[in-house]
Amino acid sequence: MLILVVSGPAEFFCNMIAFIYPAYASVVAIRSVDTSGDTHWLSYWTVFGVLSLMDSFLNSCPSTSCQGVLLDAFFLMSLSLPQTQGSKFIYYQCVDPPFGFINSALYRQKAA
Repeated sequence: MLILVVSGPAEFFCNMIAFIYPAYASVVAIRSVDTSGDTHWLSYWTVFGVLSLMDSFLNSCPSTSCQGVLLDAFFLMSLSLPQTQGSKFIYYQCVDPPFGFINSALYRQKAA
């Protein structure tokens, strides 16, 4: 965390937190016969993708302040760690409902 506060490329380190462990754990989950971790990592990458898209669209990343970088890092860690289940919570509360609505609307349109 100290690196995030004192370094110039804080956004780069924040992105590394968001990518290194989740990518490794995703590869491990893909290679394993047990599929219990797959849902966690699929929800993580979906939430991460939506948040990245929103961040680039809104261009409102608070990475210029120390507090913003630390909050980003803690938030991304809470999304990725299986103990916190942050990505599942955000997925089921924020991401899935709009996609479910769109999917049901498309299904009704095809049926009509």
